[in-house]
Amino acid sequence: MTDMEPRGELNDALQELAGILVSEEDVDSTLSRITHLAVACIEGADFCGVSLVVEGMKGKEIKTVGATNEIAAEVDRVQYGVGEGPCLSSIADQATFKIEDISSDRQWPRFSAAAAHKGVKSLLAFVMQISDKSLAALNLFAQKPHAFTREDVRVGALFASHAAFTLANAQTHERDQQKAQAARASIGHTRCDLQCRRHPHGARGSESRRCLRHPTHHLSNPEYQAEGHRRGHRGQGRKKRAQESITCTEDSLDGRIRLWVVNSDGVRDRGEGSRSIG
Repeated sequence: MTDMEPRGELNDALQELAGILVSEEDVDSTLSRITHLAVACIEGADFCGVSLVVEGMKGKEIKTVGATNEIAAEVDRVQYGVGEGPCLSSIADQATFKIEDISSDRQWPRFSAAAAHKGVKSLLAFVMQISDKSLAALNLFAQKPHAFTREDVRVGALFASHAAFTLANAQTHERDQQKAQAARASIGHTRCDLQCRRHPHGARGSESRRCLRHPTHHLSNPEYQAEGHRRGHRGQGRKKRAQESITCTEDSLDGRIRLWVVNSDGVRDRGEGSRSIG
């Protein structure tokens, strides 16, 4: 095997990443798959977390969006709390950072002191380029010092690039789904508004408010269905009357001509306005 050939665990992990169907996975489940696959294919890693740059209340901030266990999430939160660490530096500098032995680290002393209390002995962080405007970090933690080899760094970098592509696809699919749901909700509100305009007295009080909040709520409401049934009968009555026609027929018994009303079903009813001629 050459230096550029992926080893078996990495090849399996990359194939599984490529096989993730975004139509069947949401972002959270995709992140869970990514973090667990990272631990499976990078020999030195004991647990893993993914940190993502997101829009917060005060602008952009970094938060953990996926982790194999709570320790990984806690160690990431330590970095956010003290404002330093390999994860933050990986995103800021778009580079790979490694701590061989966290007990002797001098680059991020506040982070390393707190992380050591969590049982972390060494760490490896890779940048993930989700898009031109979106960055994340793949953070790998080990419970022994000098856990990560040069091969782990190479494998981790390759895995991180593929994982970024998979995550980007999942995020795009989720946004498209949210847009589609918003469009359907907007159409539902429009239909409800038109319904209320056509029948301003048809929905009253709390029913009207529920209609506006839940555009399709009224469709399954028994009162609405009963009212629709009554309106349907009234509408059918008007339609039938419009289709009724008056015909003249001669009664052979007395030679009088009478007016008959013939409805849409072909049934003749004698009209009140019968008259004789001649």
